[in-house]
Amino acid sequence: MNSPNGKDLLEWSTLLFSVLLGIAGSASSISIVVLLLTSHAALWSHFVLWALLALALGALLTSILGCGAAVSGNLSLRTMYVFALLLLIVPQLLFSTMAVTRTESIERLLETNWQYAYDHHPDYLIHIEEYYKCCGFHHITDRPVATPHSDICPAISPLSLTTLPCLDVLADAWKHDHSPLLGGFGFTLVVLQLMALGTTMALRRRDIAEQEDLENRSLIASEQDRLLANPNHPSERVFGVEHLDGGGGGGTLGEDGVVRRNADDAT
Repeated sequence: MNSPNGKDLLEWSTLLFSVLLGIAGSASSISIVVLLLTSHAALWSHFVLWALLALALGALLTSILGCGAAVSGNLSLRTMYVFALLLLIVPQLLFSTMAVTRTESIERLLETNWQYAYDHHPDYLIHIEEYYKCCGFHHITDRPVATPHSDICPAISPLSLTTLPCLDVLADAWKHDHSPLLGGFGFTLVVLQLMALGTTMALRRRDIAEQEDLENRSLIASEQDRLLANPNHPSERVFGVEHLDGGGGGGTLGEDGVVRRNADDAT
């Protein structure tokens, strides 16, 4: 049913889901950027983080297209929106699943990245040890980096510390903080994209049906006009319009849409 300003429930639903998709895409992008800017992001999977960031930005841009498609009523724009959503949903679902399920291999990933940071960016490890209040990797004497501004991981006699090794702390942070956050944002985007896809496809089907109906009505009207303009045309019936053979008389168009010869012409 159309509202007073000409928009119906499908159009409003598409607009609503597009706006929500834009908000979720913005929130996801900001969260991932903040995580990437922290020093301890050096130990996470940059491949997954950058992929999720690209998809979140893609969802934000696609939501703008969706708002235009909902407001304008343009069939081509709605078709583009459908294809854009289809292109986003599958990889979004894939990388969101990876963010949630890669907890099994997180220790191996942390091991590789810790060693790289230990060799090339020890300052990253200092920030990590101070942030998480940990020392070393597997244990406090395993590749520790001395923290110059605190006694969390001192250069002398680390064995006397009761500080936890960083592997346990980092793995726990990924499994219970970062992974659910990234997965939650990702799956939220997927759900909103599916909802927007459903309403937009319904809109598109309705637009096509209305366009075909309009074309059929126009064709019938033009055929009726043509037959009315040529009353002496041989008897035929096209799209419910009928002419009678013979004679040169005219005819009239009945309420049922059929052209009939005048009574005096029939004699």
